[in-house]
Amino acid sequence: MQTIERDLWITALRSGKYHQGRHALSSGKGGHQDQLRCLGVCCDIFREELGLDVVKRYINDELFDVAYSESATVLPLSVANYVGLKTREGRFSKYRHGVKEIHECEALTSLNDDGATFAEIADILEDNEDLLFDDVVGK
Repeated sequence: MQTIERDLWITALRSGKYHQGRHALSSGKGGHQDQLRCLGVCCDIFREELGLDVVKRYINDELFDVAYSESATVLPLSVANYVGLKTREGRFSKYRHGVKEIHECEALTSLNDDGATFAEIADILEDNEDLLFDDVVGK
């Protein structure tokens, strides 16, 4: 379902503002800019609006990840509900890529970690909204 929240997320993914990372919603090293998963971008743009508790957790002296309301790898339930995603990892059983329909269990988290760019993920969000999003948003 197309919603304002979905459109804001897609715009943020295409904005060039975020550096893409893997395996965590947000992570980094030392003083370098955080790298975010596609779902981390979603958390970032709605963190204030939803009052998410944001905690930087150090893995060692330099490496860290960021937990949003105690979730570091998948969306907190409040964020998934707010944007209307059916699952916290953006799971779907098939998706369309161009005219080809791919039948395998996939998730936005794994697409991101396997190298899909933010622009490609934005396209997937638009082209497969019926597979990814509920009809009712958690607002």
